[in-house]
Amino acid sequence: MSPNAPVEAMPDVLRRIAVWLSAIAVLSAAVASGTVVRILGTQTPPRAVLWLGLMVALTATGVYGAKSRRAAVVWATTGGVVGFVAIASASIGVFFAPAALLLFAAAVASSIDERDGWRTLWMPIYLFGGATAIATVTLLMAVLQSSVISGPGFSQQSKLVPPAAVWWGGAAFIVLIAILASRALLSLFGSNTR
Repeated sequence: MSPNAPVEAMPDVLRRIAVWLSAIAVLSAAVASGTVVRILGTQTPPRAVLWLGLMVALTATGVYGAKSRRAAVVWATTGGVVGFVAIASASIGVFFAPAALLLFAAAVASSIDERDGWRTLWMPIYLFGGATAIATVTLLMAVLQSSVISGPGFSQQSKLVPPAAVWWGGAAFIVLIAILASRALLSLFGSNTR
């Protein structure tokens, strides 16, 4: 056995750790969703069920990212779950905090697996992107629900006003998309950004 064998085997071990941590995060999100449905019982609103399903699907995306060695996917997924925990912390968000912590550990393990060391500098941007994407989805849902509630035939105007953090998150998401698009364009037109 060569002296380099343990070093070459290390990324595979880290990938397995990341896959297992993200798989446990999916289980944690499923348990959290079941707990919320059990607490709310028959009074569970359809909008809450939509968010619960989205969180389970988002954590499952983290398993895909860890398994396919795409650290950016794991970081963006982690950001989405962390963003949901922050935005919905007054209601059902805290139930997903263990899943967010497990995904964060999986993201760190998958980042250590990265071949290029400097590429890991982009990982916090993907984390921030996932968090602001959840804020943007929340903002869009509030705008759509307000337009449905205040449509023709209603005598009183009812508007949902999202918190300031959701508005700032939506704006930050637009800026982040511009940054990532410019990075993609630079790499497309021959600038050596990798």
